[in-house]
Amino acid sequence: MSGAASYLNGLVEWLPEPLRKLLAQLGWPGGMAALLSLLALLVVLWFLPAQERALERQREDMSAQRQGLKQQQQRREKQSPQRFVNSFPQDSERQARTAALLALASELGLPWPRSEFRYAAEPGLGLAQYRIAMNVNGNYGQIRRYVGEALRLDPALSLELIKLRRLQPSSPELAAELSWVLHMQMPVQALPTASAREGRKP
Repeated sequence: MSGAASYLNGLVEWLPEPLRKLLAQLGWPGGMAALLSLLALLVVLWFLPAQERALERQREDMSAQRQGLKQQQQRREKQSPQRFVNSFPQDSERQARTAALLALASELGLPWPRSEFRYAAEPGLGLAQYRIAMNVNGNYGQIRRYVGEALRLDPALSLELIKLRRLQPSSPELAAELSWVLHMQMPVQALPTASAREGRKP
């Protein structure tokens, strides 16, 4: 008991003079009760709010970490090679896409283009390219509109090369050489199997 009394006396010495007088008037039991009440009040007013703020910061940090992990997962999914391949049209759509590209020229008032076609596969990526070399005549506005509309209507189409030359020095008509590429997925049956890639017999 003497040790507790010494500890409490030490605490009392840190209190302001009015509080020390009040505790002296209350006596040992009353002073102890008042001191414990004061400590409880300090816990309620200072310690608990500080703990709540610390817990709130921890919750915010955990929420930020979860959000960061979620964003990393989404980035990994977007960068997935298979997801990239799946974003391209199927090879089975090649004929319809080629016909639409040629028909668009006629729709915009250009003569039916003279065209050559070449198929190139990239088995390692699971993708293929269908190259269309095209010659078409028309004025600059028609050709420019044709190129813009073709790229807008088929997001997997790219223009690899364009060359323009005037047919006659005083004529507005141009001869255009266009090199298009249709990007697409390879047919499933054309993709190499794992055993074929490793050089083993199935």
